[in-house]
Amino acid sequence: MPSSRFKKDEVNTQKPTVKPTKSKPTVKPVKLKPTVKPKPAEGSTISGRITGERKFVKKVGASNLDRPGQPITATVDASGHYRISNLPDGRYRVFPLAGGKFDLVAEPSHREVTCRGSETHTANFDIKGIFEG
Repeated sequence: MPSSRFKKDEVNTQKPTVKPTKSKPTVKPVKLKPTVKPKPAEGSTISGRITGERKFVKKVGASNLDRPGQPITATVDASGHYRISNLPDGRYRVFPLAGGKFDLVAEPSHREVTCRGSETHTANFDIKGIFEG
């Protein structure tokens, strides 16, 4: 039988001890910056001016001829300007609106505009009068 280097009673049977340290963590907090930038407004814009008897015009509407539904409207400001933005591609019929039970006599009565990408279109209207419709 081979002899061992240590005798059985000479072997250290104690468990090693681990001493906790009071050091601070080395990881520093990092402020994250957003990597996604907001997209600029997409789509076309139709804007214009109402002249003549513009006091009767409260809004301008734009109906998508390719996808029928409710028209998109824009309010006409005190100087007669309006702007409809972010329109998806398509063909639009643009028209002034009097509201209520009134109809307008406008020249032209409407305009058709084809929007693609981020184009800007102008559609002006001259209001000749109003009648109860």
